[in-house]
Amino acid sequence: TGSYHGSSSSSSSNNILTRSWYTGAYAVRLTMEESRLNSVLIERGDRVAIQGDGHPTMAAALVAFAPYQFMEGVLNRTDSGRRSVVDQSIKAYPLYWCLSVMDWYWASGSDEVFEQYFLEDIRKLLDARIADFLQPDINLVWMGWD
Repeated sequence: TGSYHGSSSSSSSNNILTRSWYTGAYAVRLTMEESRLNSVLIERGDRVAIQGDGHPTMAAALVAFAPYQFMEGVLNRTDSGRRSVVDQSIKAYPLYWCLSVMDWYWASGSDEVFEQYFLEDIRKLLDARIADFLQPDINLVWMGWD
């Protein structure tokens, strides 16, 4: 999981850009634990891994380290299409989960796993979000993080 697999696109003739890429990649690596992506919120002890928080971290990790099986497990544990998860009431988070699955699929190319574990859940989640967001009396509010 921890070996760097970056492509030639991670090197640039611009030294600052190259150093920024490697700094970002290894910052992402620091969040990769045995079976989850961690954050300061989890370390605080009052939070768990949720769907929406991991999207940019997963995308960067897939490019830098190619941890396909690891990310498959992370996605399975945060999938609200099959079971209740802590953040499913935040309407946008399942959409981030869908984006993370797509990033994983495009990087891994695993048709079998995608079709067996994720495709139907993406359909359910997208249909639910479409129904939510098309309600005529929807009350959208700004939500901040602490």
